Amino acid sequence: MRKILSITFAILFLFAAVITASASETDAGDLANEILNEKVSETGSKNIQDWIDNKMTPPSDGSEWYVMCLHQYGSYDYSKFAGRVINYLKSNTVTNVVSKQKFALTLLACNVSSDFWRDLIQDSLENQGVMTYIYALHLCNNGIELSMSEDEVLSKLLSLQNKKGWSVTTGDPDVDVTAMAITALSVHYGDEKVKKAIDESLEYLSEVQLPTGSYEGFSEENCETVAQVVIALSSLGIDCEEDERFIKNGKSPLNALISFKTKPGSYSHSVNGEKNSSATNQALQALVSYYRMKNGQSQLFVFDKQSVVEPDLSGTKETETTAPDKTASKGIQSYKIIATIVIVVLAVGVCIVLLVKKSPKKNLVFVIIVAAVLIVVVFLTNISLPSDRGKDIVKDNPIGTITMTIECRVLIGEQSKYVPSDGYILKSEEFKIEEGDTALQVLREASSKYDFQLEVKNGYYVLGINNLYEKEFGDLSGWMYYINGVSASVGANEYVLKDGDVIEWRYTKNIGKDLVD
Repeated sequence: MRKILSITFAILFLFAAVITASASETDAGDLANEILNEKVSETGSKNIQDWIDNKMTPPSDGSEWYVMCLHQYGSYDYSKFAGRVINYLKSNTVTNVVSKQKFALTLLACNVSSDFWRDLIQDSLENQGVMTYIYALHLCNNGIELSMSEDEVLSKLLSLQNKKGWSVTTGDPDVDVTAMAITALSVHYGDEKVKKAIDESLEYLSEVQLPTGSYEGFSEENCETVAQVVIALSSLGIDCEEDERFIKNGKSPLNALISFKTKPGSYSHSVNGEKNSSATNQALQALVSYYRMKNGQSQLFVFDKQSVVEPDLSGTKETETTAPDKTASKGIQSYKIIATIVIVVLAVGVCIVLLVKKSPKKNLVFVIIVAAVLIVVVFLTNISLPSDRGKDIVKDNPIGTITMTIECRVLIGEQSKYVPSDGYILKSEEFKIEEGDTALQVLREASSKYDFQLEVKNGYYVLGINNLYEKEFGDLSGWMYYINGVSASVGANEYVLKDGDVIEWRYTKNIGKDLVD
């Protein structure tokens, strides 16, 4: 009996091992499917195709990266999405070279012919930053001819390597940028110079890996940095779950990536953080990249050849320019209540007069209908009253006071009429807060009070302040906000303020690494 039991347990153990090994290979696919299913659900779409056709809104929701992943992970019709991208490009001026390259890469992933994106890549690539050459190499890797030859782009990117890695600015290497450079260079690993540079950078990535298997970016352990490393290693055919160079205390970069999962299909930026759209987006890129590597397919950004499609340009053009949002404050909206009361009082008064004079009932009905129409018009119309400008927003039940600053000092010297001479759009100002007020809500109130432009996409993402937009001064540029001196790990619409909080909105050209005190 003992022998029979021993043999039985041995067989069961081997069976479990086989199942576990098999599951390990498919986990990336399962996790990627979780993210895609969650996106379909949260956007109220019927399926992935419906999400692509009707809910993706380039370029502010990260949809271009989702499309690149979907191109490499399935087969879909991108004609409607491509049409929205092209309409956006027609109605908006894109000046940043990297942004143009990313749009070209996006349309390439949409299987659109070069007639629709060729003009995007005509800029001279001389004297550009490292991100320009990384994206340029991605385009070259897909057979696209640029103003510089592929060999020239390669040489330029290699020349920018510094201390076994790459960074946007001079100084120590940066994990994110190093990983992105490796991803672009991976196609050319057979070249001796490229191999030497990549091997040095792999040594660097192994050295700076944390005991948790994770990586730090911008001085904190975060999901996006780990994701870029997984993409880079997968692009080289390195299985990060098996290569001992990238296993620390039994933890791999893929283990670390999964540790940022908050729920099926959602990932956080920081350890134990809240759901974050950028982290989730980049986690999908890493999972698809790893999945393709395990299945012997090409790198994430070397697109599989698919049939060319004609973009659907008939849809509504996506516009990205809006006036300052003045509808969020309670003070501005109070006119609606007052106007409604006035309409009701006047209508009741007229009805009383008509009743006294024994006027026909049809006159009473007419007055009631007119009053109802006026009330509907009042509530469907948003008006910014002149008297609200420059005044404090009324707070009926304040629980405290916070201080807020908005600055763009890193842009001093840039050729933009929207950059103040001292770099401050709003110097330290106090705002009263009520229970439940968020960082974004107070930013809206400041926009109304101090009359500066504010654009918020999808109700949470700050695209531009004072007409200074993300990616306007480089692919890593945009607005970041800090709470009490620490970079926030949740969206501004999610951070609930408390008495004494200090909010700083700061423009960065390099995801915060260029900011100074």
